[in-house]
Amino acid sequence: ALVELLGRGWELRPALWGEFVREDQQLVRLTEQQYQALDLLTRQRRALICGCAGSGKTMLAAEKATRLAGQGFRVLLTCFNRNLAMDLRARLNLFPSLDVVNFHELCYRKAEQANVLPHKKGSSDVFVGEQLPQALTEAAGISDLRYDAIVVDEGQDFEEHWWVALQSLLADPDGGILYIFYDDNQRLYVKQGTFPIPGEPYCLSVNCRNTQSIHKVVVQFYEAEERPSAYGPVGRPVEVVTYAPERGLQATLQDTLCRLVEGEHVPPDQIAVLGPLHEGSRLWQDVVGEGSSFTTTWPAPAGQIFFSTIYAFKGLERPVIILVELEHWREDLIPLLYTGCSRACNHLIVLLPDDAGAEVQEAFAGIGERV
Repeated sequence: ALVELLGRGWELRPALWGEFVREDQQLVRLTEQQYQALDLLTRQRRALICGCAGSGKTMLAAEKATRLAGQGFRVLLTCFNRNLAMDLRARLNLFPSLDVVNFHELCYRKAEQANVLPHKKGSSDVFVGEQLPQALTEAAGISDLRYDAIVVDEGQDFEEHWWVALQSLLADPDGGILYIFYDDNQRLYVKQGTFPIPGEPYCLSVNCRNTQSIHKVVVQFYEAEERPSAYGPVGRPVEVVTYAPERGLQATLQDTLCRLVEGEHVPPDQIAVLGPLHEGSRLWQDVVGEGSSFTTTWPAPAGQIFFSTIYAFKGLERPVIILVELEHWREDLIPLLYTGCSRACNHLIVLLPDDAGAEVQEAFAGIGERV
């Protein structure tokens, strides 16, 4: 009894949130190194910049836009994701000459100002994909407002004919400043496309967002000849939490969140729960509502956990990401997993039922820690 009592080994682990703070300091230093890319491209009026998830594309796009605005140019910084545009507006020290707005909101605003806002015909996809971009082109022909420079993030999600609408907003459509940042591996909307800038892109090959443990998982879903590198902190192993279907996802999720928030002292608003879809999501219906600890408002208010689809969270990040309901996805799984896993800066947790399909099980076989 004495041997069992006194000889027992104890593992002393610091609170998870303290680890994250130290890791983030190192990751920020790595991201600052990426700014050298902009210095190399200073004199180029047009440039394509490609990079893996976490390579700092969004930060570089924001930096380029603010530098141009600081030099006196009238600048548009745009992207596909509405939440990403909101995040950028909140983070940037905006200049009066800098507009930050996602593409479809831009189309809507300009068309409304020019009194050419179309009446919705057919499906929502036709309205946002065809009618609104066409209205933007019409509005540009009427309005006197022109931009000297346009900086685009998430360029892989732009349809080819959208570039015509965007360039119509330039004071010099053919020679105006145009920078496009993109990642072909995050093509969740447009499977193939070309850009209005000829030549080879400038490539960012270092992952500055994820710890090395998360990066090892992300690169398994990365499809390119040359794999990116990560030089940040090692971080915690990725967790794959399996559960019996009869126990249920909601109970498993609540246990996981309790461990993170109460045991590891992670602030709830630093956690995001992501799934592949809204419609058909039982969890979405069960946990999101009035009085819930979950929110769909970005950024999440203090004390609340952000709940979103992987699609809507593209371009954003959180220290802790929990992926759920992956077994319900029926389309190309690899881009979804690549995008979802790479949203986690410090810790990634995947919740999988025991009876998940073979494709999902194989994707996470041998990855991280099984819980």
